[in-house]
Amino acid sequence: MSDCLECNYKTGLCDVCREGLIGEKNYCKNICGDGIRIYAPDLHFTEQCDDGNIIENDGCSKTCQF
Repeated sequence: MSDCLECNYKTGLCDVCREGLIGEKNYCKNICGDGIRIYAPDLHFTEQCDDGNIIENDGCSKTCQF
């Protein structure tokens, strides 16, 4: 499965990404801290946790790891 679900071939940009990812030019990237836990080993995105980074030192780091 690709991280980009809809590509705009005229602009070379990704218009729609998989859930929890955002478009960054011609690819999609993970946003740690958005509250959406991503597990996509096929794309090298793996978050152990994602609690939205509301409270520091609560067991889920700012890099979304325990």
